[in-house]
Amino acid sequence: MTRYNPLTKLYNRHYFNRLFINNEQHDQSAEAGMCLVMIDIDYFKDINDTLGHNVGDRILEQVSQVLQHCVRESDVVARWGGEEFVILCQQSSLPLVESLCVRIAERIKRYQFTDNVQLTCSFGVAKLADNEPMMLCFERADRALYRAKAQGRNQMCTDK
Repeated sequence: MTRYNPLTKLYNRHYFNRLFINNEQHDQSAEAGMCLVMIDIDYFKDINDTLGHNVGDRILEQVSQVLQHCVRESDVVARWGGEEFVILCQQSSLPLVESLCVRIAERIKRYQFTDNVQLTCSFGVAKLADNEPMMLCFERADRALYRAKAQGRNQMCTDK
């Protein structure tokens, strides 16, 4: 399988899983401050339903560009599926990753998306604990994302 999602040009879920989630090397330690961010575009289904999938696809491409411009070179961004993205921040801390999420949210708020669509995103953040399997950290970030969505969206929740 290819490494990249053809639409967004970001890593795809399969490659991200193979490289980080299912890789036993990453299960051995906290990798000097590794954090995961799960991102979901709020109400994206409404965009596809009202403006069409072509507009939705263009917006996914634009969100991908925003994410790529906000992260550091050492960070890994992947399209998880649908309107969800994941960022793996290596050698980072929760405060730095939380500020990254704020920066992404601000950029998305100001960005001129196709058809003048206004977007917000929800964020779930978790820091890999010592000796924690990456899959458990990922599950904690995913739960934090769903808390952010359940609490009204357009916000960040952290699983500490």
